[in-house]
Amino acid sequence: MNHAGMVPEFADAEETAPGMYEGLLELTMGGDWFLVVTARVDDGRVLEEIIELPRVNVTREEG
Repeated sequence: MNHAGMVPEFADAEETAPGMYEGLLELTMGGDWFLVVTARVDDGRVLEEIIELPRVNVTREEG
């Protein structure tokens, strides 16, 4: 999230099937977020992709 005072959230992803990765990320407040996905491929190159997540709604579980 690009908002004054917000700190970045980080998460790792695990390969769940060939070429498929999953991870969990806690988005701590609603608003416009973006993900920066960074991957190192077998030949050593580093790839990066930015994914926009507009208008995220956050619900909190009571408990």
